Amino acid sequence: MFSALAGFIDVGERIEQAVVREVSEEVSVDVDISQVRYVTSDFWGGFRRNYSPELMVGCVATVNEMQNPTCSEEIAEARWFHKDEIWEALQKSKIPGSHLRKEGLMLPPPFATAHKLAARWCNEC
Repeated sequence: MFSALAGFIDVGERIEQAVVREVSEEVSVDVDISQVRYVTSDFWGGFRRNYSPELMVGCVATVNEMQNPTCSEEIAEARWFHKDEIWEALQKSKIPGSHLRKEGLMLPPPFATAHKLAARWCNEC
């Protein structure tokens, strides 16, 4: 299953700065800070024992130039996807039990921030 990149905002850091830093740290891709756009937010954690409540902020961004992502210690695999691949995976995710299947591109479930980001991107392109 593929998801969106994620990370934490450092103290004193703006959301846009955190997006640029996290993308650089996790996949060595340079993001244009002026092109970071807020999309959605969700409450995360706190409902399970030993998890602190957090605010998940979902953003999209434009890269400075097309670069092949390089995996860090935190990322098993990173790659670019064509809009058609994402659209097909979004359609499959609407089928009950689709998260149990192993074939093709898998995305997080519809309630997940990464799913919302993928859907928004497909609808805007």
